[in-house]
Amino acid sequence: MTYETRDDPDDLPIPCATLAEAERRGRRRAARIGSPVLIYEIDSQGGERFVGVC
Repeated sequence: MTYETRDDPDDLPIPCATLAEAERRGRRRAARIGSPVLIYEIDSQGGERFVGVC
């Protein structure tokens, strides 16, 4: 499984190898842009699943 961060559900994703990396990058990006960042779990068999917000 991989993870992605996005500013908006329709935005281009930023791929991350682990959930910890996605959370770290999401927190940094949210602080920089002043808006929440979404985290999704990506499974090649089951699609994507919303994980949370940073």
